Amino acid sequence: MRYRLLIVEDDDYLVLEYKERFEAKGMQVTTASEYTDAVKTISNNTFDYVILDHDLHGMPRGLELLDLCLQRKMSNVSILTSNEDDDELAEKYLSFGAKNFFLKSYFFHNFNFIYQTITNTIDDKKFQSYFADSFITTDEDLKASIRKVATYYSKSVIHITGPSGSGKGQLARLIHEMSGRKGKFKIFDATKFEGNEFIAELFGHVKGAFTGAISDKDGVIEQAAGGTLFIDEIGKIPRGVQSKLLKFFDDKIVEKWGAKTGKKIDVKIITASKENLSLKVSNGDFLEDLFYRLATSHQIKLKPLRKNRQDIPLLINYFMKSIPEKIIIKPEARKKLLEYDWDGNIRQLKNVVESFADSKAKIINEENLDPRIIQNIPLLDDSTENFILTDEQEKLIEKMGLTNYVNKLQALIYKRKFTAFKNKSEVNRRLGISQQMGKRIYKIMKEEFNDVTIQ
Repeated sequence: MRYRLLIVEDDDYLVLEYKERFEAKGMQVTTASEYTDAVKTISNNTFDYVILDHDLHGMPRGLELLDLCLQRKMSNVSILTSNEDDDELAEKYLSFGAKNFFLKSYFFHNFNFIYQTITNTIDDKKFQSYFADSFITTDEDLKASIRKVATYYSKSVIHITGPSGSGKGQLARLIHEMSGRKGKFKIFDATKFEGNEFIAELFGHVKGAFTGAISDKDGVIEQAAGGTLFIDEIGKIPRGVQSKLLKFFDDKIVEKWGAKTGKKIDVKIITASKENLSLKVSNGDFLEDLFYRLATSHQIKLKPLRKNRQDIPLLINYFMKSIPEKIIIKPEARKKLLEYDWDGNIRQLKNVVESFADSKAKIINEENLDPRIIQNIPLLDDSTENFILTDEQEKLIEKMGLTNYVNKLQALIYKRKFTAFKNKSEVNRRLGISQQMGKRIYKIMKEEFNDVTIQ
């Protein structure tokens, strides 16, 4: 990415010198030597960084231009001056919002340091802006991990894990945006294909490769050349295709279905899964070599939203921006939203907030919320379409027996609630079960988990 730099300086020699030096570093440089030109340029353009001369032709115009930059949301501004040891002037500019204050002599003779300072400032601002617009989080460790994989590991596979609705797709797109890759961001959703469709969609095919292949077709890997390919739910890809995909991860050569030769492709690969891939390996459904390839790749693990409750206020405010009419969420209602467990994670929160737009209420009180949010009960209804039975679960049921599986599942759910509330009566209420049933599950839980403290 070429950074856009504006230099406002009345010394023609210095303008030429600065312009040549910054352009040699790959920056796109615009210059202005007159106050009126500077005002017009700042008013009609956006720059990543602005360098202002304190004096323009003997007139101290720096503060006026700095104020205009700040009004235009351009906060990366440095001031140049010829005045020696003017600490008062420097303090005035810095308190007003300038990033730096340099003597022209220092700026000229320490260009590489100045350049690095400027680019670091731009990078930091751009980096933080991503988490205000593209991926909302307050987790600084997560931000650091994202910056690391996006910036330094352009050739490596990145694997994202996390529960459904936790933002794996948004994160993959963010990594692509931050990487600066010029190609497209393409998505391959492995839940939407079956059989030979995987080969054709991923790797493409040549004319006549199979019945219906009336022409050559590029697969999604080639379509993402120069950019990023996001493979969502990689655990759903059949074993036979997994081996072909693993080979591509290693040599980056795509061989179309029916082709005799391959083609090397430059593409950033991001994969994601909400499933337990190690269990799929045990069941013979996932290639062990591919599992270890992902396990040793650069991984990012997204937490359930209930474990990142500090993000909920920011997410609510972000989703509220998409509602055309102004709606106010009263404190008591906002408190319930903050306390809710959000089993559907960010996606569920988004749906709930956006549903406020369908309400005639302009002010959201507690009574406007779904009663299940108020009582912290999962919002999914009890229709069978909301129950998900994975292949791994079905095989485990066959192995353990249905009764034993259900008992262990109930005990696990009970343990999770106890970890949060430490009270049997409260857990029974939240799970909607009788005291007698609670005692039965509690007994099983104590047999299965001996590390639980109960009140």
